[in-house]
Amino acid sequence: MIEHIEYLVCQHDCVVIPGVGAIIAYHAPAYIDSEHSCIYPPKRVLSFNTQINHFDGLLAASVSRREKVSFEKASDMVSKSVSDIMNCLDSQNEVSLGRVGALRKNAENVIEYIPGANTDFSGLLCKYTPVKFEKEPIDSPIAKSEIIKPRKSVIHRFINAAASVIILIMLGFMLSTPIIDNEAVFASMSAFKPANTNAVEQWNFNASEIELNIAIPDHNTATGMAEERNNTTAVEAENMYYVIVASLPNEEIAQKFIAENNNISENFQILKSNKRCRVYIDKANSIDSALKALSQSNRKQQFPDAWIFRK
Repeated sequence: MIEHIEYLVCQHDCVVIPGVGAIIAYHAPAYIDSEHSCIYPPKRVLSFNTQINHFDGLLAASVSRREKVSFEKASDMVSKSVSDIMNCLDSQNEVSLGRVGALRKNAENVIEYIPGANTDFSGLLCKYTPVKFEKEPIDSPIAKSEIIKPRKSVIHRFINAAASVIILIMLGFMLSTPIIDNEAVFASMSAFKPANTNAVEQWNFNASEIELNIAIPDHNTATGMAEERNNTTAVEAENMYYVIVASLPNEEIAQKFIAENNNISENFQILKSNKRCRVYIDKANSIDSALKALSQSNRKQQFPDAWIFRK
């Protein structure tokens, strides 16, 4: 069974030995060993967990394929090999698992796992090998006083000085020379005189030669227009107050309401406003008159939710 364990460890991350424990493989990342100047590649590291000891059929399936026997017979073979491992642990306190390592019982009768020496179950990662590298020497910092700056030639320094002098002379000349703008003064003065006096002379005319034709309405027409305008203003300024007994979504429902309450009053009217059809029983030109109409005893009994609407 040891050959099957070695094979399965290379293919799976968990191989359970029923009744004993599980060999678990996990991936360790690459790391740098600065002390020995070496870079180690990633690899798979094996560990052992005694809490995982159930029968998962992995070992039995491997034995069945290799020995070409049924799964039941392979399970019996695995059980016999596990019994041999436990007997060996009880008698010798240690049993070998081949390249995978070994199992050992400690003083507290707990099974421990001992990894095998020079074994690698990294699979495809086996082709990577550690790489040695050389550390570069750290140079001592150079003092500022030791840095030698390149010296400029005499000609180069002379050109820089001459260019600076020329720039200063041009700036002094530009700042000291006054700027006289006669055109601007003339422009400000010319705003008060015409640009072309001949053009003004061409527009001279005699006011007495112009004839004005203005139509003046007669007295009756003017009076009628004024009265109509005053009446229109009065109507627009007038506010009507309605005693509303019902506010309904459309005219059809409003007509139905009037038909159902026609025995109470024949004064129901419909007022359309703001997409609503309001049924009113009375209206007035002032709020006092509307309140008086609303406060009638029969109105309060017939329509207790009646209210006043101004339009």
